[in-house]
Amino acid sequence: MRAILKTGLTACAATALLGAAGAQADVRTNPYAGTEIEIHGTDVTITAKDHSQAHITAAGDLSIGGKPVTISAEQRGLLQQYSSGVFDMERRGRHIGGQSLTTMLGGMGTVVAALLSGEDRKQMDADLDAKVAPLKDEGRALCDVFKSEIVIQDKISSSLPAFQPYAVMEDDDAKNNCHIDDTKA
Repeated sequence: MRAILKTGLTACAATALLGAAGAQADVRTNPYAGTEIEIHGTDVTITAKDHSQAHITAAGDLSIGGKPVTISAEQRGLLQQYSSGVFDMERRGRHIGGQSLTTMLGGMGTVVAALLSGEDRKQMDADLDAKVAPLKDEGRALCDVFKSEIVIQDKISSSLPAFQPYAVMEDDDAKNNCHIDDTKA
């Protein structure tokens, strides 16, 4: 009985970790480098390493240090895409966060039911995997948006040198933080 309880608690902890890992499908910039991207109403504010700020409106207007920047129609379109992508990542992140709690609680219910019914561990693992799969899919989709956002950011930086200090999302963020572990333990 003690081994079953220990296995059950391990499975609960694993479910919580899987849910948390999927929920956090980490789409943050490196906050330790002093950079960040924030949403203020309908605007996106980017803080560069030097603590200066750029603001992008939903209409694609750009100001840096409080001063409007002259942009082309193509740059405006890219800035609108960028702004839209930031809002999409935020929306997806909130949804995943909410789903993580539901997934974790459902996983704990699955473990308790399996322990009480005497279900074998392989079936319990399969049930847990089935509960976590949608969350992993949502995490992957969020990561795809993040990777697309880096491409848009880089296009803006290439065509608008004044934006380069505000290109704070990096490929390393995606490589190090934006992955879902599909390996079985």
